[in-house]
Amino acid sequence: MQLFIVSNKTNTYYFANNKNQHFAFNADEQFLPIYQLADESNKKITHLELFTEKFLTKCTLGEILSKYMVLVESEQKLLIMRPYQIYAVKAIIDCIQQNRGNGYIWHTTGSGKTLTSFKASTLLKDNADIEKCLFVVDRKDLDRQTREEFNKFQEGSVEENTNTETLVWRLLSTDYADKVIVTTIQKLGLALDGTNTKNYKER
Repeated sequence: MQLFIVSNKTNTYYFANNKNQHFAFNADEQFLPIYQLADESNKKITHLELFTEKFLTKCTLGEILSKYMVLVESEQKLLIMRPYQIYAVKAIIDCIQQNRGNGYIWHTTGSGKTLTSFKASTLLKDNADIEKCLFVVDRKDLDRQTREEFNKFQEGSVEENTNTETLVWRLLSTDYADKVIVTTIQKLGLALDGTNTKNYKER
């Protein structure tokens, strides 16, 4: 894991070290993969001294390298998360650890929702107090797309739930590999339907 920081003292950017072809602008990368630091209210922190105080403290830098960078195995490409993605992941984890109930994270198109949810789920996966991390989508195509994206970030991180029976089997599994589950709301609805003849809910 390696990141670079470039600054003219007034404007400061950070980015993951990658091969030249990964810096080319393409349709998959909505924004060039260089980012400016921002605080929780999305106020930019661009001056080098302020950036250094916030970003280059030993704990923060260690956390960025160990928690908020991803090696996309299929492309051998390093990704570093944008500030709002990092704050979103931290907020999700804090909310769960403090048992504060529900919350929501609002992302726009092309802003990295899948990477945010992938990082949140992989960090939660390592928490022994959490039995399952369910990623529920409302359409079959989103189910496939999300699984493909998750597995692009980390090969074999989620399996396909071809039917409700497979989903129920994974929900009951204590295997570490089945801790993160991507499924549709329809399959989950069937699994929790007490009137279903296959007794999914009871199981």
